[in-house]
Amino acid sequence: MLIKLIEVFELNKGSTTNLTGEKSQYSLREVFVNPNHVVCLREDELMQQHHESGMLPEKMNEKLGFTKIHIDRGHSGINITVVGNPSSIEDGIRRHATRLLKG
Repeated sequence: MLIKLIEVFELNKGSTTNLTGEKSQYSLREVFVNPNHVVCLREDELMQQHHESGMLPEKMNEKLGFTKIHIDRGHSGINITVVGNPSSIEDGIRRHATRLLKG
């Protein structure tokens, strides 16, 4: 079973304008992750800095935080940044695992 998260991803430069008239460099989208392939969760401080400098969508709550997730793909892995601090993401993964155990 997959869990749904909100990924922060980089846009093509100059594709979207935010409320202040500046070009937004990041946007949000849903992503579905297999929690069995999550190797590492860590706070993404750089994304928090980008958010504070206005590079992310305007309507985001600054207190949510950002987590970089390393996902195993066999010989390699991918990293994605999602909305939420590492503790809240880990809680979501744990709740998912508990549901699987209970059936």
